Amino acid sequence: MEIKEIKEIKLNNQNINLPNDYWLNIKEGLIEKEINIIIEDNAFQVMIESNNFKQICNKEDLIALLDKLNLKNIDFEKFRLKSVITKKWGEKIIYDEGARSICFACYCFGDKNIIYLMFLNTDGTKEIENLYIHGIWRIKL
Repeated sequence: MEIKEIKEIKLNNQNINLPNDYWLNIKEGLIEKEINIIIEDNAFQVMIESNNFKQICNKEDLIALLDKLNLKNIDFEKFRLKSVITKKWGEKIIYDEGARSICFACYCFGDKNIIYLMFLNTDGTKEIENLYIHGIWRIKL
């Protein structure tokens, strides 16, 4: 299994350098629900709906997601994540760099041979309005 961090993507024909740029999905004052993303010459359509994102609020959530994808025994540091102990919530997973959010989300896409994992934060009052990308990783099975 090979894991590689993706540093450049094309989002709606705009070049984005990760993880420094954030993803603002508002066009002409309206929130777009479908985003076209190109990674390594592979085109994907991402549906912006909160039920498409797997929320990661503790270590068990991340382990369950990786197990579901048959990605067992992966070191979290490969995804620039680390485990911390909090008094209030116990063991939590946070970004090693960037926003130190206690909870974040993961969006999975790809095909049977390659899976892309995108770790991100969202914001919005009633709906998702912005996506802030921590990073995207390609996992070749």
